[in-house]
Amino acid sequence: MQFEFSYYSIILIGSGLAASLFSAFIYNRLGGTLKWFVFTLVAISIWAFSYGFKIASLDLSEMLFWVKVEYFGIAIAPSTWLYFCIKYTGKETWLKPQVLFILVAFPIITYLLVLTNNWHQLHYQEVVLSAAHSFPYLAIEKGPWFYVHTIYFYFTVLLGNYLLISSFKHAEPIYKKHTYLLVVIATIPWLINIFYLLGIRPIGPIDPTPFAFIISYAVIAVGLFKFNLFDVLPIAKDKLISAMTEGLLVIDVHGKVRDLNPSMKRIIKSKDGHYVGQSVDGLFSGQKDLKKLIGKRIHTQIEVSVEIKQQKRLFLVETIPIIEKQNEFIGLLLLFRDITEIKKCQQLLKV
Repeated sequence: MQFEFSYYSIILIGSGLAASLFSAFIYNRLGGTLKWFVFTLVAISIWAFSYGFKIASLDLSEMLFWVKVEYFGIAIAPSTWLYFCIKYTGKETWLKPQVLFILVAFPIITYLLVLTNNWHQLHYQEVVLSAAHSFPYLAIEKGPWFYVHTIYFYFTVLLGNYLLISSFKHAEPIYKKHTYLLVVIATIPWLINIFYLLGIRPIGPIDPTPFAFIISYAVIAVGLFKFNLFDVLPIAKDKLISAMTEGLLVIDVHGKVRDLNPSMKRIIKSKDGHYVGQSVDGLFSGQKDLKKLIGKRIHTQIEVSVEIKQQKRLFLVETIPIIEKQNEFIGLLLLFRDITEIKKCQQLLKV
């Protein structure tokens, strides 16, 4: 194979490799629901890496080879993104057999049609090597399945964004902020792709979509560690019922508050009025035994005394580990039951 590397191809190949390596790091470090984001990032990295080699290739056969590699990432990216959004928002009830079939079958059909395009021209009706610019590139006449796949692509993006926005529109401000950031970052590449398909091409025949994807997902990846973008996961949202008289508190693997109900806010007090994202150590600064128990991450109970409106109240605190599949610990749920009156009655019966 002969290549003529440009700045565009080098950037795409390098960033694709970097994204793949970082994906493995994220998967091993975080796992859980985030692994589905990792699969999307891997798909994008394959797309960018192979597209870099495609635009560096000098003859038609080499370009077509890299198109086949490239489409492995392009075909699976929409399904992995939508599956991540479903898992991230806790909408597992959506994952019925027919939905899972579509998410799996559509990428397979698209990729098989690309691999066998010479026999039917359903994805590309015609592919020729063009020299209209300063470098050779593929001039493509799109087939009917190309448009079907494009519609599916945009549909998964819109549906994923709808899930993200609708699930967190009434949530704590920190949920909204992180979710809207995720939506904006994920949407920009799709908009750039639409402009490209409409003929708005600032860098000629080179598709800017893989560049946009790499940049956007790099921002998300940085947010994972530097700004704790995905620390705020809806890991126990369904368990938090605002009408409950018991206090419920959810903390993550890092010991930070991720959710709580109104009753819990009456039990603990935050200096600035914000709870989500606060360290549990700061909220329970005077409860050494409770903090020690939280650190054990086990299912047990403890009695603690809390001062509420200058009155001592006694609570039975139950710690409940939140476990995902394969016994992966993702957080801890604390249930506070007020047993002050029960204890008073017990004392009276003893007299």
